[in-house]
Amino acid sequence: MKKRVGILTSGGDCPGLNATIRGVAKALYARMGDNVEIVGIANGYSGLINGDYREMNEDDFRGILTLGGTILGTKRTPFKMMRVVEDDNIDKVAAMKRTYKEAGLDCLLCLGGNGTHKTANLLSQEGLNIIGLPKTIDNDINYIDKTFGFETAVYATGPVISAAHNEAKGAPNGIGLIHVMGRDSGFIAAYATLANTHVNYCLIPEDPFSLYDGEHALLPSLERRLKLRKHAVIIVSEGAGQHLFKEDSEKRDKSGNKLHHNIGEFLRDTITAWGKESNIDLTVKYFDPSYLIRSLPSNGTDSVFCEMLAQHAVHCAMAVCTDVVIGHWN
Repeated sequence: MKKRVGILTSGGDCPGLNATIRGVAKALYARMGDNVEIVGIANGYSGLINGDYREMNEDDFRGILTLGGTILGTKRTPFKMMRVVEDDNIDKVAAMKRTYKEAGLDCLLCLGGNGTHKTANLLSQEGLNIIGLPKTIDNDINYIDKTFGFETAVYATGPVISAAHNEAKGAPNGIGLIHVMGRDSGFIAAYATLANTHVNYCLIPEDPFSLYDGEHALLPSLERRLKLRKHAVIIVSEGAGQHLFKEDSEKRDKSGNKLHHNIGEFLRDTITAWGKESNIDLTVKYFDPSYLIRSLPSNGTDSVFCEMLAQHAVHCAMAVCTDVVIGHWN
């Protein structure tokens, strides 16, 4: 019997989305041949709510392995709004179930992070066949050892760290400061530090730090470093050091996640002001490659990882599994 499999990508961009989409299509065509039809849902759950989908063929998946972003488009849709009927009188859960039925889907593969999988789990509880594929460069999905996109992100920090190091060494008391993604976890910063000897300070959300006081205070340590080596390189995750701000951030992104204060810009300005107060003639060069990194195509080993996840997702779909996540665990 013919099977119709839907695919959507939700949340922010991430290296490996197109590689995973392609891997799903290859595995479906290899296993089912003409007995499978693939339906692409546009712009994540927004497309599922609004009935924005199209049938795809093999030509749609050619040449996308080396493309960043996603050919399906992606959009953040707040999970907390899924059950809310707004002024437009749209019951979003009912709308998604209706689109699933209208599209004739036997299964829907959802590529995304924590928020995407919350909604995927909700849809499975509503009786739909749903399989999740975990993507986030932050590598912060519970129980999943590694998410696709993370390795590419770590590799992509290499040239930025080298540039920051060159800038730092090129000026007396030069400081290269790199701000990377990592809202609630510091995996990118930590792994980039382990992979690159140029980094001298790694600041992550899991390990609060102080600026002036205590044994491991940043600025006194930085002063000792500059006296000794005349330069320094610092990498900081976006979620680090939030306790240093006087007020909690009230802003949230479209997924409902709290938007942190910009710790990178804060450290840049704080270190510059501290240098003047301390009569240290220093220069801070600031790098923020966040969106550059997440919009890249996946690197070689990440692409292979995406292919593996995609193949397992297809096997799950053909076995009529639902409410499962395909991931690397132990």
